[in-house]
Amino acid sequence: MLFDKETATLGSALNICFWTNEAYRQPVLAARRKLNSEVCPVLYCRAQEIVFEKVPMVPPAHTKALIACSANVESIHFERNGDILSHDATMK
Repeated sequence: MLFDKETATLGSALNICFWTNEAYRQPVLAARRKLNSEVCPVLYCRAQEIVFEKVPMVPPAHTKALIACSANVESIHFERNGDILSHDATMK
């Protein structure tokens, strides 16, 4: 999120330095598609190596998201970046 080209839109940027790099973006996107996989740490490590080598800024901190959901809610999706996708959510 902090370094993705999709969040580098002037006026609403979360990627406030507007840095984009496809070599970084590809492993991050691949890891987001592979939930609960042993491959994810390898992909995120590669992305971190690229950030370490190339990135134009270092964020001072980034929080971990704590997410909870009632057992009677179905079809809600929690993204690794803290986003909650609830457009398909229903109550039992």
